[in-house]
Amino acid sequence: MNYKLLNETYTNKLLSTHTQVNESGYYGYGIWIKKTTENNILKYHIMGYDPGVSFHSAHYPDLSINVVVCSNKSDGAFDIMSGIEEELVKIKDLK
Repeated sequence: MNYKLLNETYTNKLLSTHTQVNESGYYGYGIWIKKTTENNILKYHIMGYDPGVSFHSAHYPDLSINVVVCSNKSDGAFDIMSGIEEELVKIKDLK
């Protein structure tokens, strides 16, 4: 986000929506993008789920919060991330 890994041009390209997946979900270049009902960016996230392992990583731009969850269970990261997002809703309405 501070253009140290990628320059500003490539960072903006990575974080731009390129295809819509569902009502609030979009896909960029290798990253999922979820928008609010007001069409603002709720979060940028990546995830991986395989038998016995999982991870979910998200950046919430309005809150300047990064969350990374790794688990040795197939759906463990999803469950933990869901709980974290429930708490974030209390901080700011993330719907």
